[in-house]
Amino acid sequence: MACVTCSHTMQMVFLDANRKIYHCPRCGTLCETMRDGVLGRTEDTVPSLVERCRKFAAMFPGTCNVYMDQWHRLGIAEAINLPESRS
Repeated sequence: MACVTCSHTMQMVFLDANRKIYHCPRCGTLCETMRDGVLGRTEDTVPSLVERCRKFAAMFPGTCNVYMDQWHRLGIAEAINLPESRS
């Protein structure tokens, strides 16, 4: 299962007859799938640190900035954004 936040492969951490919980080791997103009768539903929980990092990155537009070079070198950009929205 691909993570909705960063598209990394999620790992299953819990399983029972009606519920599965997955965790993304890259960004920390949790995904819970539940079986309600015939229908299934999914709830994704994105860590608040991801949203805070996205707001911080928006303060430094452009990749020439020293801070953004470090941001990419440390892998933060790939941990908080889907591949098509990484810059």
